[in-house]
Amino acid sequence: MLTGDDFRKGTEFSDGCFPCSWHIDLHAPDTRFDKGHTGDEFISKATSGTNYTYKSPYWAPYRTLYSRNLSNLFMAGRDISVSHEALGPVRVMRTCGMWGNCRQSRLDQCAPSDHSAGRLRTPSPTAQSADESAGLQPA
Repeated sequence: MLTGDDFRKGTEFSDGCFPCSWHIDLHAPDTRFDKGHTGDEFISKATSGTNYTYKSPYWAPYRTLYSRNLSNLFMAGRDISVSHEALGPVRVMRTCGMWGNCRQSRLDQCAPSDHSAGRLRTPSPTAQSADESAGLQPA
């Protein structure tokens, strides 16, 4: 699962496949407007400040696009393996389009070779140490 701290720390993964450039954009109820609407707030405020920024573009890993539990299951739409914070940068439409393109490219490779989604990776030699230190193993 990709987290907000991965973005903040610039964690590199060997299977980075689509760029993210939107800030860690979270929305919470704006307390100025919650009087009388507790539990049903409808006006929000977006996050800002240094805790919500990262060096971009950040290359999100391919492994967030397929199931680790079910063979050959790709995620569709905004179903992606990320934490609440990490959803902020990846949920914007341009980024969704880029990960859709990445996923489609992998589907094109899976069909003729009869490989499952998790067996195809996009290696990046500069990122090997981050994967190893996180204890991540190839599928």
